[in-house]
Amino acid sequence: MKAKSNAMCQAYLSELHQISPADALKMLDKMTHSQKIQILNRYHLAKNEKQKIAKGEQVVENPSQLPQKKSVIAPKAQEPFAKPVPRPQKTDDETVLTGSKLYSLMIPLEDIERLKQAAKDSGQSVSTVIRAAIKNHLIHY
Repeated sequence: MKAKSNAMCQAYLSELHQISPADALKMLDKMTHSQKIQILNRYHLAKNEKQKIAKGEQVVENPSQLPQKKSVIAPKAQEPFAKPVPRPQKTDDETVLTGSKLYSLMIPLEDIERLKQAAKDSGQSVSTVIRAAIKNHLIHY
């Protein structure tokens, strides 16, 4: 297999299994040539689906061609967890905070696992899921 094909397979495995590129490379090294060809074919299928989604075309999934895990490609019309919050209007006597700041939280391990699963199911990062949940809570506060 060519180096470029190996790199594509590595990136696909890393994204699919949500593992580091180094771990994906180890996984790829343990595979037979025919398994690598299968992964490369799945990479191209996923790439084509992403392009169709980006163009707004409807994607018909063929279960025999998709990987065993859930697809990491999020549908285009996916609803966000929280409603978008408009930026507050600044008046002469007020100061509006913008930007973001790092904040550390202690979260029980069982909640972290549930967050990871929710993020994986939605195709988003754990941080995005947490921020959306906080925004959703503050909207109803």
